[in-house]
Amino acid sequence: MDPRPRRKGSPVPHPSLQGVYLCGDAHASPRRLLLPELTHLTLHSCFLPTAPPTFSGFPKLTWLSLTMVGFGECGERDLEAMIHKSPLLEMLELEDVWILGDEVDEWVIQAPNLRSLTFVADDDYELQIGELPSLQEANVTIQNYNSVDRDFVTLLTRFAQVRELEFHMPLAEVNVLERLSCSFQILKRLVLHTDFCNVARILSMFSLLRSAPNLQQLETKIVDSQAQNDEVDVDFFSALCTNGLFTRLKIVTITDAPLCSNEMHFIEFILSEARLLCALFVYQDDDSDHAKPSEEAVIQLTKFRRVSPKARVFFRNMDVHWRHEISLRNIVDLL
Repeated sequence: MDPRPRRKGSPVPHPSLQGVYLCGDAHASPRRLLLPELTHLTLHSCFLPTAPPTFSGFPKLTWLSLTMVGFGECGERDLEAMIHKSPLLEMLELEDVWILGDEVDEWVIQAPNLRSLTFVADDDYELQIGELPSLQEANVTIQNYNSVDRDFVTLLTRFAQVRELEFHMPLAEVNVLERLSCSFQILKRLVLHTDFCNVARILSMFSLLRSAPNLQQLETKIVDSQAQNDEVDVDFFSALCTNGLFTRLKIVTITDAPLCSNEMHFIEFILSEARLLCALFVYQDDDSDHAKPSEEAVIQLTKFRRVSPKARVFFRNMDVHWRHEISLRNIVDLL
């Protein structure tokens, strides 16, 4: 507020509120968020009531972060409207958002200026991705898809222009990306939540990898240390290889890995194909019932042929991984 005295009859200046951070509990309801001047809005651990008919959106909002925020029945429509009516939105973060009700209709994230998208949840809540022409980085980590019959090719195609992508592969029994035809030319960093338990998931992963010719950093996070349903060898991976695969790959990270035979053959394949590889980080899940003994894994890793003279292999357990994760995220900018 301007401390200088006002002349009689002059208008009273109003403070401009541009950012809001609200942290409550699961039953708290922020009821006065209809603030047209907002540019940043962060809500954590609260419940949003149904938007009133007069809700006109946030015309200046560029940053929206909702973490552990609940919506009522048909709340997907309110969430969709909140995004759609924020035309300047550049950063959208939805983590552990939940919607009441047994049935949820399809809803779409569509924002012309969105540069960064994060959607992390146990369920997909029938999420669809619309046109996002400005998107540069995306993280879509969904533990359980309502249907493995959904069109994952169309979903991934929406991210064809991103530089960084994190994606949770559906745990399906078929190659859900077999028809993927778009090229991820700009993609430099890829994080995949998947496993090597069956052939279908491996094929899905390679359908995406073959579409990313300029990939420099690859991380695979093993989502479930189950027993292998299918066993493959290094020749199986070699048969999936194309001329443009891994030509620019420099850093590979494998986390939560029990290091069963399929994972070990994948590592062997990477070391034999990635000619520019600088570092391969292996973080073993020691708690898995199927974990290979560490000493045996290390001996086997040292015997793998390395096509890159600069390639170094680092073997750690998962306790060490968390101390390195943040620094690894920034490596791609230095390559």
